[in-house]
Amino acid sequence: MEGAIHAAREVPAGYLFLIPLFPLVGFALNATVGATLQKRLGRGAVHGIALATVFASLAVAARAIWEVVSHDDAVVLTQTLWPWIGFQWKGLSLSLPFAFAVDRLTAVMLFVVTFVGSLIHVFSTGYMQDEKPYWRFFAFMNLFMFAMLVLVMGDSFLMMFVGWEGVGLCSYLLISYYYEEPDKAAAGMKAFVVNRIGDFAFIAGMALLLWALVGTWQDGRFVADAGSQAPTLVFREIEARLHDDAFREAFLAKTAWGVPVVTLSCVLFFFGACGKSAQIPLYVWLPDAMAGPTPVSALIHAATMVTAGVYMVARLNFLYVHSQTAMTVVAVVGALTALFAATIGFFQTDIKKVLAYSTVSQLGYMFVGVGVGAFSAGIFHLMTHAFFKACLFLGSGSIIYALHHRQDLKDMGGLRRVLPATYWTFLAATVAIAGIPGTSGFFSKDEILWRAFDNGQTLVSGEVIWLFGVVAAMFTAFYMTRLAALTFFGTPRADEHTLHHAKEYKRMTIPLWVLGGLALVGGVVGVPQALGGSNRFEHFLEPVFAWSGERLVWLSEEGGGHGAGLHSHAGEVVLMAVAVGLAVAGILAAVRIYRTYRSPEDEARLYGAGIHRVIFHKYFVDEGYWAGVVRPFLALTRAAGAFDKFVIDGVVNLCGHATKVTAWINGGIDRVFVDGTVNALATATIEAGQRVRRLQTGRLQAYVTGIIVGLSGLAVLVYALGRG
Repeated sequence: MEGAIHAAREVPAGYLFLIPLFPLVGFALNATVGATLQKRLGRGAVHGIALATVFASLAVAARAIWEVVSHDDAVVLTQTLWPWIGFQWKGLSLSLPFAFAVDRLTAVMLFVVTFVGSLIHVFSTGYMQDEKPYWRFFAFMNLFMFAMLVLVMGDSFLMMFVGWEGVGLCSYLLISYYYEEPDKAAAGMKAFVVNRIGDFAFIAGMALLLWALVGTWQDGRFVADAGSQAPTLVFREIEARLHDDAFREAFLAKTAWGVPVVTLSCVLFFFGACGKSAQIPLYVWLPDAMAGPTPVSALIHAATMVTAGVYMVARLNFLYVHSQTAMTVVAVVGALTALFAATIGFFQTDIKKVLAYSTVSQLGYMFVGVGVGAFSAGIFHLMTHAFFKACLFLGSGSIIYALHHRQDLKDMGGLRRVLPATYWTFLAATVAIAGIPGTSGFFSKDEILWRAFDNGQTLVSGEVIWLFGVVAAMFTAFYMTRLAALTFFGTPRADEHTLHHAKEYKRMTIPLWVLGGLALVGGVVGVPQALGGSNRFEHFLEPVFAWSGERLVWLSEEGGGHGAGLHSHAGEVVLMAVAVGLAVAGILAAVRIYRTYRSPEDEARLYGAGIHRVIFHKYFVDEGYWAGVVRPFLALTRAAGAFDKFVIDGVVNLCGHATKVTAWINGGIDRVFVDGTVNALATATIEAGQRVRRLQTGRLQAYVTGIIVGLSGLAVLVYALGRG
């Protein structure tokens, strides 16, 4: 296997830094002078800066994408800006540059981030036009674009982590955009805290991986293993070293606490991904994140930031393929999340909450794809999901704006005539996410399901993972049809005044038409061979995942595998038919049940009060976290505060009081004895001086008399001494 796959050819590209730089400039301008521009020149000046910078980033990204696509061989565009990290300590030396790299995987992410991000910025100019801190919104949106681009273009773990932390910060800032409202501020804090938990796992995984690459710790120093090179955190360099059989065997043999380092580090990285990409158990922040403006939900929580974890696992494919355990964890957690979140979408009444749980579920599909080794399929679904989910979120924003920021389904119904552009594009995205044949969601989702069914890379049977995925697909079709029916069909439930003033804006509908069209036809790049296509998307990404693909096949053959053996195109078509049949069944069931509006009370009577209560309250997971994690933590903080106040501060205060008493005693001693003695001597000296002073009369006769008396006395004294 060694040498079968050649390393990608590096091509210097001195313009890569411009892709993240333009949004950073937009942020800097709006953050510093945006308020002044908004006041003097109007909102157009603010969003003019924001749009100009993101479209400039899109243009440069398009050049990079074209340069990557136009080469037949595997090409990586690289740019090193400056030396960044370099140190030596006890035999450990590490040198990392501040560098960007763009390969075919990065090109896909650049397209999603810059193109979809630009459309969402355009939509925002209409949706946010009534907001007073207009400049602040676009400043943070630009900052997010910068951080996300650093994340996907970073050439190393540390560069990725810079962007990773940046998007987390921007998520907090944008979710808490309406920070004057306590619930929205709390939602931002919740997202920030949950993401920090995942980020800690990311840091731990990175540290563990670096430790494994360093060598052996002996006598207080790191000693390089035989034949090893200086440690690195650059993705391509680590992958290149793993191609060497000797290095790979030494690396895979390393353990920590009895667990292979590669397994432990990959699981830690995935736990970090669970935070960013809202997987069990760290998914709870994403539904609450809907407190932010709807364009934020579309950009950060549907199309870009939440997919960062999927991208990371795909980028680290050269590590994950060496740990069947880690890949099993990824696939199983993804499958469980896909099904679990899909059920919660059944009874939600907030239009954005339904879409939020749909996002969590679809992210689970992506992790199933990368977890079973179908890295291209997982990234394919990442891209198609960006199309239809961004369209759905922006469509919900158009509805919410038209209804004067009402987003409960009880206030909707019959909107297809009032908001026709929103209706048709929302419907296109709905059929795409439901997996109707011919749409983008059909091709990407069914590719994942087939690869899950026929995989031999996980410790869990492929049929089990497939079953979870296909049931989740049926549930997705059901709750999305329910959502569309309750929103656009039936009798309007909004008041006449609201409906009379409801309208659409071109700045908001143009992005909807573009995304709706991509939701329908964007999957043509991935038509599988079983349906007469060539799956050009998979072939496009093949240079990135080729070596990992060969190793997965080798591992599967060596371990016997758990695949079902349906390698034929006929088997793939059969699985597609089953998935489509279940999706259609879900659609028909929803149409029949929600032909007329059903309130939560009606749903409770239909499905059973107990089932409805549990699912409506999201399985009481948030309440469980509150009771089992948050409340004990708050109790611990209160106990720590009380300990600090009464014990630590008590000891300090006691010492202070003791010091005061001691000082008072010392002061008394000083005042009575020391100062008393000094003062007594001073008084005596003064009195003696005053008495001696009396001798100084100024009379000459007195002085002569004194001298005579003194000399006489002295003579008598001398005579007396001489006689003795």
